[in-house]
Amino acid sequence: MNDKEIEERVDEILLKQTRGEKLTDQEETILAFTYYAARSQRTVIRVDPRYLSPQEPE
Repeated sequence: MNDKEIEERVDEILLKQTRGEKLTDQEETILAFTYYAARSQRTVIRVDPRYLSPQEPE
């Protein structure tokens, strides 16, 4: 499965869950792993040190 197919499958599972339908073990596993994968991703923002220190008034 590529990323697009996985995203569509997760959307289907979440919709099923929202409707109150019982999820299969495989569907629960898919949701667990997608949650773990999303949580393990991180965003790093680098800021130029000049913006962190107080600047002299001009």
